Amino acid sequence: LDNYPDLPGNTHFAKDIDYQVFKRVQRSLQEALPLDFPVVVAADDQGVIRYVATGYQIGTAGHIVESLRKG
Repeated sequence: LDNYPDLPGNTHFAKDIDYQVFKRVQRSLQEALPLDFPVVVAADDQGVIRYVATGYQIGTAGHIVESLRKG
């Protein structure tokens, strides 16, 4: 997290090894997500998904911060 000083203090990074969270996110979004690319999900403190990105993208951290600030 030291490389991303603009992220909120309660930010967590996690790797979903057994795809349990991945499956819950797919159900919540009612949308199929790719298994062969990275998936980034940002949720607010209420658990509302505010940002989803799939694949490799430049600037993901900045987009997450912008999405969470908009609320």
